Amino acid sequence: LMGVPVLKYSQAMGTFHSPINRFLAKWILPKMKLICARGKGTLENLTSIGIEKNVKMCADGAFTMADDLAANAMVDEVCAEDDFYNENVVGLSISSVVEKKCKKLGIDYKGIMIDFIEKLNQAGYPVLIIANGARINSQKPRNNDLLICDAVYEGVKNKDMVRWYHKEMDAEEIRAYLGKCRFLVASRFHAMIGALEQRVPVLLVGWSHKYQEVLDFFELGQYAIDFSNLTADFLNQAFEKFVASEDEIRRCIENN
Repeated sequence: LMGVPVLKYSQAMGTFHSPINRFLAKWILPKMKLICARGKGTLENLTSIGIEKNVKMCADGAFTMADDLAANAMVDEVCAEDDFYNENVVGLSISSVVEKKCKKLGIDYKGIMIDFIEKLNQAGYPVLIIANGARINSQKPRNNDLLICDAVYEGVKNKDMVRWYHKEMDAEEIRAYLGKCRFLVASRFHAMIGALEQRVPVLLVGWSHKYQEVLDFFELGQYAIDFSNLTADFLNQAFEKFVASEDEIRRCIENN
């Protein structure tokens, strides 16, 4: 509005269904110097309200984050001293946001996550619980997965088959742990990004087209589950199909 050139960095946008949201978007977004749409879904949403000239499709900026040698060395040391870490570890990125959305629909997100971990353990998979968003001194769930991760961990019977570190981690440390996993089942967007960067197959339980459009870059959009469909049986079946397609998923990640 002040005439200063603005670049809207790679981000999901839309859908523009709300009249106020639609009006403001059509007013403000054409004034941007450049809009970086984070995928086809966002591109289609922008096109639907006539915004095309100043738009370019781009990957998420988090893909540019470099590895941190100190974080990698620290995680290597932890894993070398713990025989929990083998070639079958499944990372589980649990989200307070998805928990809240599930609660509104009467879906027992915590119970489903506990059941899923126990099914994985019975199948021989060790499970690493990951809090991608953490605020160690807060008892509020906003941007804080520690509370739901604590609750899920407490509900698990065989804690020898589970690892959970109740702490804040830098993005580089989280990504180093993700690299130790054979698979990631994620409800957090940037956990998904970190895993893909580490070439780890990802099964998504999310709430927005923002997940789908990133996975579409890797030809893996079919592995995004909408939280509204979440049940214990559905998740277990989806994971079985996901594992059966591991070789093809890894090829898609390498190719893209």
